Amino acid sequence: MISWLRSPGVQSSLVFLAIVLVFVFFSMVLAPVLISVLVSFVLYTLLGPVNNSLVRTGLGRNKSAGILLLAAMILVGLPLLYLIPIISEALAGSAKTVGSARTNIEQVVQLIAVQSSKWGLSIDSSQIIDVVNSRLIKYDQNTLISASNYFLSVTGSLLLVPFITFFLIRDYGSLRNRLMAILPNRFFELGWLIYFKVADQLQMYVRSVIIQQGILAIIASIGFWLAGYPAPIVLGLIVGILSIIPYIGPALGLLPPLVIAISMEPFNLWFLLSAGLVIVVAYTIDNVLVVPVLIAGAVNLHPLLVIVGIIIFGNALGMWGMILAIPFLAVAKILYRELFFGLHSMHSRQNT
Repeated sequence: MISWLRSPGVQSSLVFLAIVLVFVFFSMVLAPVLISVLVSFVLYTLLGPVNNSLVRTGLGRNKSAGILLLAAMILVGLPLLYLIPIISEALAGSAKTVGSARTNIEQVVQLIAVQSSKWGLSIDSSQIIDVVNSRLIKYDQNTLISASNYFLSVTGSLLLVPFITFFLIRDYGSLRNRLMAILPNRFFELGWLIYFKVADQLQMYVRSVIIQQGILAIIASIGFWLAGYPAPIVLGLIVGILSIIPYIGPALGLLPPLVIAISMEPFNLWFLLSAGLVIVVAYTIDNVLVVPVLIAGAVNLHPLLVIVGIIIFGNALGMWGMILAIPFLAVAKILYRELFFGLHSMHSRQNT
């Protein structure tokens, strides 16, 4: 063998690159059902320890997986029964909403123009209103179709989640053992060590993110309730769920309450400003108290690496790339570090 290939650094880099290429290949193959697979693995991460406890009590794997999946579907289904009528009503009333929003936006623009003129600034309010009206007309024509299509697409993908989750809960352990048995004997111990460290990292990250999203959703729901918004729990859940998208999550979470605020009759400026206030307060508590305690303990990554990774993954894979960037970087760090030190230790034992 060429001498430089015996270096632990070179070997660990080659193995790491091979694993990344395999991951990319399977990601491309599973692209049509990627959402279902990701959601299923999240559910497995949450339900797996409970399933193991039930199996240890003597309950069969089939019964245990079925009971847990049924409980999860009930917990998810009850909120959906509450959300679907609200979403349907919002889509059905989109034309009225756009009309009210157009009138209220005109009032806001004119108010800003008047105030700016007092400060010596000149703003062409009519031009801004024309641009807004053209955008709203386009929105009015396309939003119902696009929103309905997206809703049906996501719903269709999520129909696979119960089936994938059931087989993960029931068979993941045996499937994992068979795959790990393929490893050569000299890499068997190292492979299991890396697997357990990566699995612990991902499980800790997933649980921390879910807890963080839940806390943020509760804070936002309370804020929207105090501000007098309709369906504050729905708005809070939207804020919590969208927080998983780094950097642009707060802006996306702000859009639904802003749409509600600018479509209210009669228009209330405080109602509009309170939406931003709720988001600012919720994310301030989240970033100052919740994230440093939960997320920082789950992933030990430098902030610059996180920012660069999110930008690269976001440009390559869009929104899903931004969501997966942090866990991927955390796993990659553990994977390369353990490969390097594991191979270095093996070489050291061989040379002694």
